[in-house]
Amino acid sequence: MKGNDWPLLICLTLFLPTNPSYCQTSAEINSLFTKSKLVDPGRQVNAAVGTDKTTISTYSHPKATDQDCKVAALMMMKALKQQYKTIHLIHVLFYDPANPKQFREVKIREADFLLLNSGRPLQEVVSLIDIAHRKPQTTALSGFVNYKSGEGDVSVLYPQDWVPAEPGIALIRLVSKMDATNELALYRTVVPDQSLDDIVNIHESGLQLQFKDFKRINRKPQDSNGLHGIYLEATAKGPSGDSVVERSVFVLSHSRCYRLTMVSSDSSSADMNRLFHTVSASLKIQG
Repeated sequence: MKGNDWPLLICLTLFLPTNPSYCQTSAEINSLFTKSKLVDPGRQVNAAVGTDKTTISTYSHPKATDQDCKVAALMMMKALKQQYKTIHLIHVLFYDPANPKQFREVKIREADFLLLNSGRPLQEVVSLIDIAHRKPQTTALSGFVNYKSGEGDVSVLYPQDWVPAEPGIALIRLVSKMDATNELALYRTVVPDQSLDDIVNIHESGLQLQFKDFKRINRKPQDSNGLHGIYLEATAKGPSGDSVVERSVFVLSHSRCYRLTMVSSDSSSADMNRLFHTVSASLKIQG
């Protein structure tokens, strides 16, 4: 690959929401990549900035090779490190524009940047970087992808046009490409000696303390594949002042609480309600 070939790869649309507790914002990273000519000026850039890593989700160039992806990710890290000293690890997900269900994942450590910065040849540094090909398992239900936990104890379907975001404490967290305020997450927590009602009460109390104008819309029993569960729906004012809706299903199994939660804008409430009930109906827990 020629030294000037890698910029053609960076035709990016990045979807993930910014963590507001850090000084780096999506807008700042977008501006940085644009000025560095790492992205097409017409493309929107978003990034999830965490304490341990920054996650970037992108569309690769249709003709990009694995080598192109690794070089592009390394150049992103170089640009970020020159601007932000607190970024030490980035995960770049290169989605295939012809098939968004498939993507390539490249992890760039601070050590890779330091190696390049010390004068080591680009191709030598790139040869030390791994790339992983990911392909979520599709299911018989059209338009959805099946997620299964590493332990195999829980699985759920999610829309194929939603993309992974930084999971935090969740098993998996996804956001809609159409509207990043629409988010879906699956949590698993060890809860010895707690009833399901107590768990839901604690969660609801936390929402009341955290959000303005909290209002419960619905709370009712909702079984999940033979296991007793509780459905909770509530509205509140989000950080920007707009109304948001949170829908959750809680299921208790073997001292573990599984919580499937969707947060969406109030403007898309009807569509998100239908989607959440489709997704929650697919939740399977090995009880």
